[in-house]
Amino acid sequence: MSSKLTRALLKEFEKYTSEVHFKKITSPSGRVLKLDGNENLFLNYKYINRIIRDSLNEIETNIYTDTLCQDLREAIGKHFHLPADYILVGNGADGVIDTIVKTFLEPGRKAVVVEPTYSIYKFFIKIMGAVYIPTLLEDDFSIISEKITATCDNETKLIFICSPNNPTGNQFPYDEVINIIKNSDSIIIVDEAYAEFGNYSLIPALRKYSNLIILKTMSKAYGLASLRAGYCLANPEIIEELLKISPPYPVNIIAQKIIPKIFTHVKLILNTVNMIQKQRSKMIKQLNNINGVKAYPSDANFILFRIKDKKLTGDIIHEKLLKKGVILRNRGSLPKLENCLRVTVCPPEESEIFIDALKECMS
Repeated sequence: MSSKLTRALLKEFEKYTSEVHFKKITSPSGRVLKLDGNENLFLNYKYINRIIRDSLNEIETNIYTDTLCQDLREAIGKHFHLPADYILVGNGADGVIDTIVKTFLEPGRKAVVVEPTYSIYKFFIKIMGAVYIPTLLEDDFSIISEKITATCDNETKLIFICSPNNPTGNQFPYDEVINIIKNSDSIIIVDEAYAEFGNYSLIPALRKYSNLIILKTMSKAYGLASLRAGYCLANPEIIEELLKISPPYPVNIIAQKIIPKIFTHVKLILNTVNMIQKQRSKMIKQLNNINGVKAYPSDANFILFRIKDKKLTGDIIHEKLLKKGVILRNRGSLPKLENCLRVTVCPPEESEIFIDALKECMS
């Protein structure tokens, strides 16, 4: 009965979910390594939890918070030296993406997405009944700005670029991204979920380009994945339009209280970012020392690697690792990523377990 009442385009949809439920995984040792979510595994969670406990004392759970989260917007703006009217917050970066797509897209309008990349862009674009236009990266995962802008026409409203890109890990050259922004009449969304681990941010260019939206999240470098808090930075005119669509109370009160406090501990965050960058280099080297494995350079907190042994596939290795209690993200179904797996950069102890398990699976 319900299927007859839902929108026709939803018949081809599947619910968005993580690939593997780690609580259902078992291993001979009884230990499970969850390395599929690009989480920050280096932060001292006890320290973060102490900040959370302190924040709880400031919360009146029976009172509604501000519908626009103005205090949080001001705190984020202060962190980046921008007025609050440059900020929109949401239930994770995904919530912000949903708001952006609902604001600018409708059936027949087009959105260009640089692929392979984060699949949630396609999910929200298709829900709106808009036309999804994939533009593939080059074989070395680089972008050519002219190729992307040539894909656009008068019906193209949005261009999505994830940089550093998930799942390839590379941050696109600054000049290439700026060329796309300068030479397009569309809104350019640059997803900087992993920019803290990379080489630059486009935030200094924000005042210069009125068609730029920068996506940010508290889930990665700041280690607040389960609190679901994200935001975007853009020209106030764009923010004003987004606020028309944004749901009221988009970020829970706990996250609203914690985020300003986390911003006062930037040194802690930078220290963990530095640790992740150093460990990332070590893990890439370790992976490339395994016969039949090729790890790609990364500017994020994860590493993409390919299984190149002709007797094995990414699917086989993924399943073998699951049986050993090691959960990675299988990216082999995406364009240009045949036999590719993605692993979160993890502390040395966990990395040693992962590398040993991978060696066993490859032998």
